[in-house]
Amino acid sequence: DIVEWKQQIFPNNLLYPLHSDLDKAHNFFINSKFLVVVPTDINALVDRFMRTTAKYFVNSRNKTYTFLDHYGNVDNVKIALEEKIQNFKDNILETDVVINNVDELLEFNFFKDICNKLDLQTNRDNYEKVKRFVTNG
Repeated sequence: DIVEWKQQIFPNNLLYPLHSDLDKAHNFFINSKFLVVVPTDINALVDRFMRTTAKYFVNSRNKTYTFLDHYGNVDNVKIALEEKIQNFKDNILETDVVINNVDELLEFNFFKDICNKLDLQTNRDNYEKVKRFVTNG
């Protein structure tokens, strides 16, 4: 049963819905905590997509069809990304942790906010440990 499986796999974990619509992710992972990245610079997002995701294959069994082929051109990529961002904005819940840039994950104020949302005690030593772990520093 899919409901039982998902409760075992994602009981209380943070979930970063990379490709899913946020409303669908909330409905599927009902008890999960969500970290939602809502970029404010669409041009930077399109640029990053074109340097990375655009070159990946839509299906690993078909090494000739990339995500750029799927969208057709950069204008369609931008439209799709704008629609995804709008879906995130329209479906953010009060319990979601929302940031505008993944670099915010490494800022102490973000660490403090997420600890508060998760009812964890915050201190600078733990923050430094997490930051070293995440950045391999």
